[in-house]
Amino acid sequence: MSARFKLLCLSLVAFAAFMVHGHAASALSDHLQINTLAGVPVIGFDLTEGELESIGLSALGISPGAPPPGFNAQFSVILTEPPNEPVEPGETLYFLPTGEAISDLLMVDGVSQGIFFASDGDPNFGSYVAIALGLPFFALVETGELQDLTPYLPGSPNQILVQSDVVVPEPATAALLVAGLVGMALRRRAVL
Repeated sequence: MSARFKLLCLSLVAFAAFMVHGHAASALSDHLQINTLAGVPVIGFDLTEGELESIGLSALGISPGAPPPGFNAQFSVILTEPPNEPVEPGETLYFLPTGEAISDLLMVDGVSQGIFFASDGDPNFGSYVAIALGLPFFALVETGELQDLTPYLPGSPNQILVQSDVVVPEPATAALLVAGLVGMALRRRAVL
């Protein structure tokens, strides 16, 4: 085995160890994407479970973790969990009157052109659900794919896309992959 190959293997093992011990476990993430109506990206946000789980946007700027200043919601789009979705341990569920579990919601203020997106892990999610259910709303089952909410938001000056509960691979998965690739390379080298 060449010294160069040994160095590569040691580097990969060190990287794998760092990935396993140096980072947090996997998380689910929601993604909010704002585009022009022509589809040109303007801004995007990833809201990771256990971290920032809501965001407000308006002409006044970005409001992490809260609706924008002066926000007066007039309409909402409520994303529901797919049927038979397992309940996460410790998760508090909120339901539509028809019985579907609510996953995320987007509220819109047409006057200020503001929006507010909240995920079910937000500590104030119950309050946001109560507001959203008191507004005219449209319910949509989340798919895990990027979903265009613009058709449900008449008069929106932007395209609004949401991707809910995207699994972000944990660093240990990447480390396991690297270790497997190194093992296959060593085995292949031994066979040759």
